[in-house]
Amino acid sequence: MQFIHIDDMRDAICLAFDKNIPGVYNVAPNDYIGFQDAIKAAGAVPIPIPSIPPKLTESISRFLKWKSFPPYLINYFKYPVIIDGSLFVKTFNFKPKKTLSDIFNYYKSLK
Repeated sequence: MQFIHIDDMRDAICLAFDKNIPGVYNVAPNDYIGFQDAIKAAGAVPIPIPSIPPKLTESISRFLKWKSFPPYLINYFKYPVIIDGSLFVKTFNFKPKKTLSDIFNYYKSLK
């Protein structure tokens, strides 16, 4: 999975607004990390998500009243993708300042 620090995202949005170059862009860093490794790097405890039919996960989510975890996001965590942000980098001369380590240390500091 890819992660971008909120400060870098803010900078990307401001840069796009200021330069006002029409187009459709992905804002994404070049580095990535597996989801289970990201959870550990953030100091959290991983919860296994078994491979089960989508309707069952929806039912479980509703039964447990997980309002903060929409059932449709289950597949996002099971089957992530890597986004190519090179067009935004090239067009706006953008490079995130924060590393994955910076991002996960930030999450750890919130505890």
